[in-house]
Amino acid sequence: PPLPTPTPTPTHTHPHTHTHSAQAMRLKQLLLAAAAAYALAALARYLRREEEEEPEEEPEDRETTTVHGVQVCDPGAWPPEGIAGRPDCPLVAVASYNTLRRNYRFRGHDWVPGRHRDFGHRRSLLLRQLESFKADLLCLQECELRSLEEDFAEPLRKLGYDFVTADPKGGHDHTKPVIFYDKSRFAMTWSKPKSRVVLAEFREKSSGDRILVAACHLQGGNHAPTRYNQARSLMKAMDSRMREYAKTPETPTPRSSSGSRSPRRSRSPKDTKKPGGPTEDLSNEKAPACIVCGDMNAFYDDPSVRLFKTGHMRRNMWNPMDGEPPRRLDFRAGHVGGLRDAYCILDEESRPFTYQYGSEDCKNKVVRMVVDYIFYAERKENVREEDGTRLTLRALRRPFGKSRRKPLASVGIPNGWHPSDHLPLAALFEMSSSPGSSIASSKVSQLPRSQAGGGGKHNRRTMAGGRGELNKAGKIKS
Repeated sequence: PPLPTPTPTPTHTHPHTHTHSAQAMRLKQLLLAAAAAYALAALARYLRREEEEEPEEEPEDRETTTVHGVQVCDPGAWPPEGIAGRPDCPLVAVASYNTLRRNYRFRGHDWVPGRHRDFGHRRSLLLRQLESFKADLLCLQECELRSLEEDFAEPLRKLGYDFVTADPKGGHDHTKPVIFYDKSRFAMTWSKPKSRVVLAEFREKSSGDRILVAACHLQGGNHAPTRYNQARSLMKAMDSRMREYAKTPETPTPRSSSGSRSPRRSRSPKDTKKPGGPTEDLSNEKAPACIVCGDMNAFYDDPSVRLFKTGHMRRNMWNPMDGEPPRRLDFRAGHVGGLRDAYCILDEESRPFTYQYGSEDCKNKVVRMVVDYIFYAERKENVREEDGTRLTLRALRRPFGKSRRKPLASVGIPNGWHPSDHLPLAALFEMSSSPGSSIASSKVSQLPRSQAGGGGKHNRRTMAGGRGELNKAGKIKS
């Protein structure tokens, strides 16, 4: 016979359970309604911006001022007039620009309409900007090597440029730095491509002076130790190259915290062996000038930037706020030394930001930062000829004039007249290896370190929420 069916035990429900369940359901419905309303409002703003007519582009500002003997020019006044080089002191114009990669996805950039995201639109603006720099050495970041020929190489080749790229290590061929150089004035004599950096040496044809240039795109986000390792690797490669010109014994490597010396590595096979390369005896040649520029993804107190400024780092100089220090920390670039920030002559109010996220029109918080730099080995007073080529800063290009500051915040970038989320930097230098100094060099070199190094009001940890806001703003574009 079938077994009797057990009688279910009645469950006793707390009298307030149904009330709490109903309240949770209503709260969930309210949250979903709020999210839907927010999404609809964002969509409406986006559609309105798509339907807006493109405003006519206003001419660039043309103001020029003099700061510590250096001309500071608005984009409309660049290149500066009235500065002439000499056969023994040629001028060299250097520009650095993060162009924002072709296939950037614009996540969270609801202030950028679709037509301004299109790379065809951005490419035409980029090429117009690049031509306006009149640069002899053009350092770009976030280039995609697969489409580099179509994006930049072909049109810039028509303007007389050749180029050298970073190493597409492991098939990673996007967001790479590239150096374009005017081949009518410069010949590349040596190069050492890395993943995040391309380092190359050029010889100026009229004077024979050489210049060592590094274009960088260091690791973004809250990764100070990684950035430091990348900067240390670059400074080590530059110091190794400069050592080949040295007529003095090699500077000993400082001992690490463990007391042992770092093992000496053999030269990388990736060094490009061209005339004047590693196989040539350079001991009788003048040492080259040095320039390091690019998107460092770092504030001014970041260890990577401090290494560029001082040329050395020890364990007691590491800030605990920057995370766990790297195992190989102690370093001194004995032949390169410390470099100077070209834009350090500007005070906190006048130093321009180089990166912006957000738009006031779309009710976003506008975040502005200084993360792009041009560092150089300055020319000293009474420099000895055997010390090699030095650089004198003669002019700087502002990324934008006063009339563009408010539209940048209200409209945001990229927009109809600016194609990237970064702003370009450009500087004009005088190359010289003879004794003496110009007015500009004497005034800039006399700046105290406290002034000659300020990152500006957009370059502090307290600004934009520090490193966390840097991540939130989409700066992890590796």
